[in-house]
Amino acid sequence: MDAVATLLRRKDRLLYAEDSFSVQFKSRTVKVVEYLDKRFDALLKQELSLFIGHVDLTTAEIKLNSVGTALTHPNINDMKGLVLYLDPIEQKCEDGVLHTSLGEPALKWTAAHLADREFEQKLYVVMKQWLELERWNRRYRKMGMQTQIQWKTNEIPSRGGTTVMWNPARAEEALGEVVPAVQMIAGLVPSNVSLAEPVLRLMAWLRDRGVEPDPSGVHHLMIILHVGEERLTEALEKHSEAEIATHCIDIRETPSGLAFWVQSANRERKVDATKHEGSIVELRALGFDVEVDPDSQRISDIGIGTPWLKKRNLEMVGVSEGVFLLRRVVGC
Repeated sequence: MDAVATLLRRKDRLLYAEDSFSVQFKSRTVKVVEYLDKRFDALLKQELSLFIGHVDLTTAEIKLNSVGTALTHPNINDMKGLVLYLDPIEQKCEDGVLHTSLGEPALKWTAAHLADREFEQKLYVVMKQWLELERWNRRYRKMGMQTQIQWKTNEIPSRGGTTVMWNPARAEEALGEVVPAVQMIAGLVPSNVSLAEPVLRLMAWLRDRGVEPDPSGVHHLMIILHVGEERLTEALEKHSEAEIATHCIDIRETPSGLAFWVQSANRERKVDATKHEGSIVELRALGFDVEVDPDSQRISDIGIGTPWLKKRNLEMVGVSEGVFLLRRVVGC
């Protein structure tokens, strides 16, 4: 790139630096610009908007054309190169290289405009919108999503239709771009538990397609615990004889046996959860009821045992849909 420019906003006597963009300058005789092989690769990975500055010294005029408009082609991620034409041509693709016209310039001015404050402000507004639209396209290009830009020279561009191109060969890369949004929605579960089931299903769907949306497992656990809290609270509301509700959740097999969480809630909505992991012998020693499948000799179920209850001065008053309903032993 020949230059990195920064958009300046004028306020009173001060200038505030805002968005930056790249410019490649070409003389008026240059009509074709090529991005092939590594140059094309670098163009797709460019973090700044790129414009072609077409300079005509004979008229002291500069035209600024956006390269970003060519990058909105639905198949751009699968192209091998890009050839841009300053003059109008019919768009075509040859041997994986896209040939397209840049169209009319986004901006055009002459040396006479440099002292025109009103024109300067107009160009600032126009360029601000260009950079905003192109930033959206760069953000979602790997997902195969692009918004078409509609424009006329020196006028504010507008958002056109959005295209989506799904290529199974790029599925993992495209879906990987979705992960931050899924994690953001997962973070809303504590304030809206109804989101839990669709988020967990979406996370499982991504995982089946080779994309891990929750590498640390923290979002899954947070969702499970908040759903569990709602379940325990509902159980206490339905069963007035119980003081405490407890259940075993997020039960998973491990090489040594089983891992799970024991979550409890009382009528004051105090909730706690403790993780347990171990073999059949170890879990029984902790006071849990462990059921083993006689054929496979694998743990088939886990529950709260009498030793666990005695250790905490509790007694069982019932079981409702997998929730153990407990109360404190009188006199303890």
